Amino acid sequence: GNSLHGMNHFLPGVTCLGDLLKEAGYHQSFIGGADAAFAGKGRFLKSHGIEDLLGLQQILEIIPNATTNSWGIYDDDLLDVAFEKYKKLSADAKPFALYTLTMDTHGVTPSPGCVKDKVVNNDKTYIDSARCTDYLVDRFIRRVLDEDSKRGNNTIIIVSTDHLAMSYANPEKLQQAGPRRNIFFALGNNRTETHDVLGTKLDIPATVLSFLGYPEKAFGFGRDLTTRDSLMIQDPDFGSTMVTKMGAEMRKQFWMMPGVGDGTTLEVNTTSKKLRLGDRVFSIPILISANSKDETEEILQYDPMDPIPIALRTHSGTTSITVDQCRFFDAGFATMLPTYCLFVKDSSKSSGWLLPLHQSHVSLKLNTILHKTALPVGFINGAISDKAGTKRVSFNERRKKKKLRVILGSLFGVLILCSLIVRAILIIRKKNRNKEGRGIDVETTNEKLMDSPSHYSDVKLRQR
Repeated sequence: GNSLHGMNHFLPGVTCLGDLLKEAGYHQSFIGGADAAFAGKGRFLKSHGIEDLLGLQQILEIIPNATTNSWGIYDDDLLDVAFEKYKKLSADAKPFALYTLTMDTHGVTPSPGCVKDKVVNNDKTYIDSARCTDYLVDRFIRRVLDEDSKRGNNTIIIVSTDHLAMSYANPEKLQQAGPRRNIFFALGNNRTETHDVLGTKLDIPATVLSFLGYPEKAFGFGRDLTTRDSLMIQDPDFGSTMVTKMGAEMRKQFWMMPGVGDGTTLEVNTTSKKLRLGDRVFSIPILISANSKDETEEILQYDPMDPIPIALRTHSGTTSITVDQCRFFDAGFATMLPTYCLFVKDSSKSSGWLLPLHQSHVSLKLNTILHKTALPVGFINGAISDKAGTKRVSFNERRKKKKLRVILGSLFGVLILCSLIVRAILIIRKKNRNKEGRGIDVETTNEKLMDSPSHYSDVKLRQR
């Protein structure tokens, strides 16, 4: 979700589309109007093949007077920057992939360029935002295709959505217009080919690879939709099977989280607000949840979209290690507590051991405090605050009343690398296909389920 910004490694156990393209010699660039650090996006992209990364701050350096909203740069300026980047990349002989992520449809205020060109009513409705994005993306694609015609028609443009319109778009009214589906289509390369099939976001990487001439027809859990049915179509229960029977093992393999046993060292620095577990670094506040085998199952971190404090979150493990503000814990008669406390417990009970972090840096071996009957040195008896239940209800009520803006729920990936892309446009110049023998074996590549298994996409693949 949106709390993944606090990790130093992002899906280290996963091979993504970007990893394959990097291995094949593609130069990869990403341009997005939001802060590159949001939800760990920048770290994810850098971890999986992206060389050039332009976010809010970098675009403002290029266009200092660019208009912004609460999400970032408006799409008119964003797509102008993306087009200039495309021209620069296409002038080089090296194959490339350029990813860009639009944002205007996250709200009801269209880009200033659309108002200037009089393509919207400027009545602050979602229809205006959709109309504006449609206009800007159409103009951008036409500019790219025109430029590509001067250079041999060797560019493929891929467009995909990541999720359906959210609450501010009045989805009930949209539903009356007919079935609502995510879309995915491809243009370019002087070919015409149409496939009207159902698929999921997991199928996009395999399908994109087929456009680039790779021989394999599968990528992780995805299938090339030009030749094979999606696994979700082959087995309607596949999605639920992934979540219920394979979810824990996939999290373990994909994230490669260190366990909390075998003498693992835990370090907390309240000055830098970082926690180190083994060789992994996270931001605090944080809750680490482990099972009875000391295997890490969940790591919960601060999410600006979620008002419930980390200490009050529910988790699936039997053992938990939490670093959060001391005010969320009951320290008995202890007074003069510092800002942060370390709370450890070995069961589903609310009581455990509390370590007030008076020192800015603390380092300890977890096997000296976990599964022990005697109170570890420096710890005191503690518990989740008696007021936690009241606070949780209060936070949940605030959540219901506040319309939260949600982007990606699971980070985006396929075009931008794993299995999902948000209102994104991917431009790829293919390598010289005289080198047909350099295909990449992607049949056994791991893939993370990023989207709801029940959300099928209406896939239209057109190349011309």
